[in-house]
Amino acid sequence: MSVSQRTFSKQDKLRILKEVKEHGVKITLDKHGLYPATYYSWKRKYKEMGEAGYRHGMTKERLKKMRRLENENLKLKEIVAEKELLIKMLVEKNVKMFGPWVRANAKEKTRGKKEASGPAMRRSCATTRITRDGH
Repeated sequence: MSVSQRTFSKQDKLRILKEVKEHGVKITLDKHGLYPATYYSWKRKYKEMGEAGYRHGMTKERLKKMRRLENENLKLKEIVAEKELLIKMLVEKNVKMFGPWVRANAKEKTRGKKEASGPAMRRSCATTRITRDGH
């Protein structure tokens, strides 16, 4: 006994999805002779891509677009990683170059003066990685 494969148009699929909402999954699937896997596949495609999801399979254009986007995503991740390394290197270089000078000048400038405080001092100390007492 062979089972003939039926094809449903886009309108049929949409009508069945709407009918499931009104009458329930089991009743509607039994009425149309559908498997639950087929219904949930249609539902997923409609949710993800709308009516365009009912086009047959993966089109060449869609596959090309997915590959292009994946390559672009990979390149962007590489650029971000390079920028993070560059920032880290520049921060370390600035700390090595200016760290001793900042510490020495901070001690001289604060002698006999009221100690600086507040958000600006916290930010500058965090940037130069020195404590607020100049060490």
